[in-house]
Amino acid sequence: MSTLPKAYTRVAKKITGYWGTYLPFLELEPGVIGRVVEGILVKEGHLNQYPGYDPKMHSVLEEAGRDPVSSWTSSRVSLSVFGVDAAAPAGGPTGGIRMQFGEANEAAIICNANSYRSFQNLRAVKDLMHQLLDQGRWDLDQCIVTEVLATKTAWICFSTGKDQTAELHASAPVIPGADPLGVLNALAGNANLIASSKNSEAAGYSTTLPSGGTPLFRALQFRRTPWHPIHLAPEYLKGSDYAFEEPSFGEE
Repeated sequence: MSTLPKAYTRVAKKITGYWGTYLPFLELEPGVIGRVVEGILVKEGHLNQYPGYDPKMHSVLEEAGRDPVSSWTSSRVSLSVFGVDAAAPAGGPTGGIRMQFGEANEAAIICNANSYRSFQNLRAVKDLMHQLLDQGRWDLDQCIVTEVLATKTAWICFSTGKDQTAELHASAPVIPGADPLGVLNALAGNANLIASSKNSEAAGYSTTLPSGGTPLFRALQFRRTPWHPIHLAPEYLKGSDYAFEEPSFGEE
């Protein structure tokens, strides 16, 4: 596997606080079970397939995001507004947002109409994980998705080299020279942007999720340490949060 998935997942965590779903259109939800394979999450099943799962006890809560549009960019990403050439065909895009990436492994993630889905009772989920471990039904390498950011539309661009560019083309009027963030939020709210790379200096990865998805997530797994053999004493550890940790996606 190329280094792109690992780098993207790691950078997404750095700028958003959530792991980046790779590929971004992979659908996730709280309760999805998987494991880390070469730095990314690979789905294997769902908690509802295990004995002891209770739809009410392990229900998912959905909360609306604070802002209609959320955007995150790495420190070496600069935004500018551009207009199209006067010779462009009538009725086509009228401009957009250009992103310049100052270094490799830089990202821009824009999500529109967000909501956050998470377990309403994470303690109950942890208790079930302990029970399954005690029954020999849980693999210590497995992890469970505990929260996702769900979005109606998303745009993701990621650089694999210095001085790469990517563009979000708009189908609404754009005034060149306007405040890029203000223009970005206004355009994203109307869901009329298309991610595009161009020429040999294009960003390494650019995509649009026109129908939305779950491009960001959090997960949980049992902690492994030489002095903390959780697989031998699940009842002793039951109710102790230090038995759990966040998986390390994207790490070398």
